[in-house]
Amino acid sequence: VCTGEHPFYTRERYRYGHKSERRFRQPEWTAAKDLNRNTYLGYAVNTKSELPQWDGNIDNRWGHHKHVNNLQPLFDKPAFWYVMGRYVGDGWKKIGKSGNGIMICCSDRNEEILVSAFKELGWNAYKATERTVYKYTVCSNELCSFVERYGYMAYGKRIDPETMNLPVEMLKCFIAGVMDSDGCFTNNEYKVSTVSRELAYGLQQCIVKAYRRPVKMYRVLRPSTCVIEDRVVKQRDTYTVVFHLDDRKQDCAFYEDGYVWFPLKSVIKTNTADRVYNIQVADDHTYTANGAIVHNCQDFSNAGLQRGGEKGLGTRSSLLWECEKAISILRPKYAMLENVKALVSKKFFPLFLRWEDILSDYGYKSFYKVLNAKDYGVPQNRERVFLISIREDVFTKPYVFPKPFPLELVLKSPKGNVL
Repeated sequence: VCTGEHPFYTRERYRYGHKSERRFRQPEWTAAKDLNRNTYLGYAVNTKSELPQWDGNIDNRWGHHKHVNNLQPLFDKPAFWYVMGRYVGDGWKKIGKSGNGIMICCSDRNEEILVSAFKELGWNAYKATERTVYKYTVCSNELCSFVERYGYMAYGKRIDPETMNLPVEMLKCFIAGVMDSDGCFTNNEYKVSTVSRELAYGLQQCIVKAYRRPVKMYRVLRPSTCVIEDRVVKQRDTYTVVFHLDDRKQDCAFYEDGYVWFPLKSVIKTNTADRVYNIQVADDHTYTANGAIVHNCQDFSNAGLQRGGEKGLGTRSSLLWECEKAISILRPKYAMLENVKALVSKKFFPLFLRWEDILSDYGYKSFYKVLNAKDYGVPQNRERVFLISIREDVFTKPYVFPKPFPLELVLKSPKGNVL
């Protein structure tokens, strides 16, 4: 969900020659409103290859409070990530007075592989037999804390960034665990279903990284309730992730030079107004959303479309004039504007002065200054202009912006090394 001006990293498909050979132009940024059925969206392939850093936790069973970290040495074992995949597919946390742990449900189809993984890890797993399934319990407060990264309840499951950053061979074991829980191989394709939308997107990104293959995903809309054995039960929409490992003539999506390119089927205009968030790291305005490569749509940004905030343009920055309506009616004691530094550049400064004049007409004294986040305790080079406006009846003296102070904080890795 985005604005019409939000740029996506795309390639345009065209036909060439008498055989109508499918070809693609060079990648470019295309606004959402200009996307069409000849547009292919670029998806980034995660190139990181690293094991998580885990600090362990405090084991307080039986009144003993001690720090334990038994999991970190297991991270380089494929069996560990296979079990984590089984947990994501069909597992949950076990909370009890005698201690915590995890439970994993399985059938006899892949039970032997799961039991073998437990033995390789040195875990004592307790088996309980129910009518149609087996439940294996591993008691470990530390393990119970570790799996919090994978969410709670079937509809809340997800794959955390550290798992997505695993080396490929470990990630393949994780995917295999998920497949052995909720997946199957049918009609020469791998399929896995879940009621968690976030898990489906995360699994898609893991498969793209591990196998350099495009992934299809389907959403099945279901009634809110259904009847099972004469009982009315609630149900949710399901998401099915489908992929195959070989190249096929009918494939539409394809992998090339570190990217997977997916064809666009449609763009839906919602005709709604909502809050918009941009993501920026230092001076980089590009990021991924569910794997798709996108760009900030900031209208005043030097790297953005620079359509500006003129009244009636319909851009996000032109919402400034909607704020004028609120100020004219509510007359707040104070008002603050914050935007990119470019707002006081030569191109946009007349617009900025016009806004100041409007506030003055409503009886406000205004003061502005460009501030950098690194001068105020934040380890980031991020310049923004701030305009503080004070209603005249509460104005006593000119507003003074805070003085900069030396930066003492730095970004650190989990090991404490400066990045």
